[in-house]
Amino acid sequence: MKMSIILPAVLLVVLCTSRADAQALYRCSAKQVMNFEDDGTLGQPKKDFFLNWWTNVLIDTASGVVRRPNSPQPLERWTVLQRGNDEYDFVATDQPQRDQAPNDLLRVRNWRTSPQPMFIMMGLSFVVTGTCAAVK
Repeated sequence: MKMSIILPAVLLVVLCTSRADAQALYRCSAKQVMNFEDDGTLGQPKKDFFLNWWTNVLIDTASGVVRRPNSPQPLERWTVLQRGNDEYDFVATDQPQRDQAPNDLLRVRNWRTSPQPMFIMMGLSFVVTGTCAAVK
């Protein structure tokens, strides 16, 4: 009798666990960077700094930690604003206080309908987009 109650409960928990919750660590690499130009448009940067800065980065969506393997400051702690799941992006900011407007906003998307995980990072004057892979 107890097994008939426990088995459906376990199945419900397994089915309700989203891909984003199960995959908390992502290796992400930038594919494109756009800068705010003086005329109010978006343009290609003259240097590849942000493209390189956001390549081969580990993003831990459970803790908000961003790791850069070849950086003088390899570990950054971002404030998690929203946990990701099959329908909502993981969202984090570089601001430790939630009552301040963020300078940088990071989103990781791993929706059920997405062909692969991807990210977008919006800074004060630039946008970086790229793809990710779940790290096991």
